[in-house]
Amino acid sequence: MGKRKAKDDAFTDDDDALLAELGVETEVKQDRTYTAKQERIIAGFEDIQLNAWIC
Repeated sequence: MGKRKAKDDAFTDDDDALLAELGVETEVKQDRTYTAKQERIIAGFEDIQLNAWIC
């Protein structure tokens, strides 16, 4: 068996250029940490939005 390379998940400028050529827009999301209370509030708003789409 051949050697396996470690998977490199880094997003490069080449990746960005390819997506732009394909017409795919990307958005950079930053990691955020929330308190337990903030997470429950956000989850509640997500549930409201989901229910609005279903009805």
